[in-house]
Amino acid sequence: VSIQNLSGGTVTLKGRIQDGGTGVLLASNPGATINFSGTLTADTHGNPAFTATGGGTVTVTGAANTLTTTTATALVVNATTIGPQGLNFLRISAGSGLPSDPVDGVLISGAGTGGVGLAVTGTPGTPGSGGTIDHAGGPASDAGVSVTDSGPVLLENMTLSGTGDGIYLSSSQLGTIVEVSGTTIDQTGPAGTGIFAQTTGTGTIDLTLAGDTVTMG
Repeated sequence: VSIQNLSGGTVTLKGRIQDGGTGVLLASNPGATINFSGTLTADTHGNPAFTATGGGTVTVTGAANTLTTTTATALVVNATTIGPQGLNFLRISAGSGLPSDPVDGVLISGAGTGGVGLAVTGTPGTPGSGGTIDHAGGPASDAGVSVTDSGPVLLENMTLSGTGDGIYLSSSQLGTIVEVSGTTIDQTGPAGTGIFAQTTGTGTIDLTLAGDTVTMG
């Protein structure tokens, strides 16, 4: 699925989408609203599984959506608003435990702080069912899950491992809400932290941890 250069209007994709190639690409759609309401399954190996950049609003609804990559970032949302119904995924996985792992598994920046935001749920009570992200160290903002000026974010039943930060949070806005539950973070490198959080200006981060395990290597 590739949708680019829309200046307005609404696009709704209702059917099941299975992508084993180049992934979903939404680019430069200021003023447009794009909704995915069918089950989305993207297993794209070395290509990003879902990318939304350059404006507009995007939602992904449903309880069984999954993203999987090997050497690419699985989910990228940059300067694009997450709609009121949010981005909802059962599982997001990236990397394979090799030096070629992506520097980010999930990268969200400038997506707004209203509505549902991003939710990765997995199966309640089942460790790792929300996905496994193996990531390599990179610049300061790179992490298994990197979130800047975006939210709410819910991460449940995930496994994050790698040499950079497990989770990177940065906010210059009021009301950034992040909840991490039932998640294992294994930070193996000397430069990163399990969870790194910073605010600038009037920014706030409301971080809730519940039943998580963080190991520093």
